[in-house]
Amino acid sequence: MKIECMENNKIIMSMEQQFGEVIDIILQHKGRASRAVNNELLYTAWHVGGYVSAKLKSEEWGSKVELKRLRLI
Repeated sequence: MKIECMENNKIIMSMEQQFGEVIDIILQHKGRASRAVNNELLYTAWHVGGYVSAKLKSEEWGSKVELKRLRLI
């Protein structure tokens, strides 16, 4: 009876370890996905800023251009 109980505990512990490994995999990839999204947001802001800056420098856009419209995006 005691041996059977010990075997059941090993099975339960093994299952808990396996679920823990699955959770670790999910968290690892969730973190990678978050970093990828953050990188893309940074690149987007960088390129939009560069575009706006170039337009202002070339005087294609004057100082009176309503940049508030960009908030609609």
